[in-house]
Amino acid sequence: MNNYPGELVAETETWRTDRSCGGRTGVASLLLCLIVLLSGVGCGGDMTETKDFDDDGGVAKANVTKGVKPEADREAAVVETEFGMIVIELYPNLAPKMVGRFKKLVGEGFYNGTAFHRVDPRTGVIQGGDPNSLNNDPFDDGMGGSDEPDLPAEFSDVPFERGVVGAARARDVDSANCQFY
Repeated sequence: MNNYPGELVAETETWRTDRSCGGRTGVASLLLCLIVLLSGVGCGGDMTETKDFDDDGGVAKANVTKGVKPEADREAAVVETEFGMIVIELYPNLAPKMVGRFKKLVGEGFYNGTAFHRVDPRTGVIQGGDPNSLNNDPFDDGMGGSDEPDLPAEFSDVPFERGVVGAARARDVDSANCQFY
């Protein structure tokens, strides 16, 4: 494992808080951006508006921020795994609550030693951040959370494309806590 200035080092991963990566993005830089709750990197616009919509299940309504250009935070997270490094850019102008939560948990060492408990090669999706992945019971992986309360949805119209990271949640749109995919 390499040590870089501005990083928190754990047994299985490294969380870098300095946005500059020195040109090192690693072999497994699969995840480039953190725009939480089904937001992505891409287009912007001049106007900002909010739109209500029903999710596919019709379970709840959520607001969607429209026309906001993603602005990367000066800090980024770097996850170092046995397969390489994953760089996660943070976009607090699109998901301020979830980015704040993520940074808080990283600072507390919450994610240290956790595993990517869901790896689906068919879709290319990986999911991690569950504290239950620290125990020896694989059957409860994906069901854990932090001691913090769940957060409300922070959707945007920025496309959710390959390489984008989102906050995992249950069926309730306002159930994001600590897991990401």
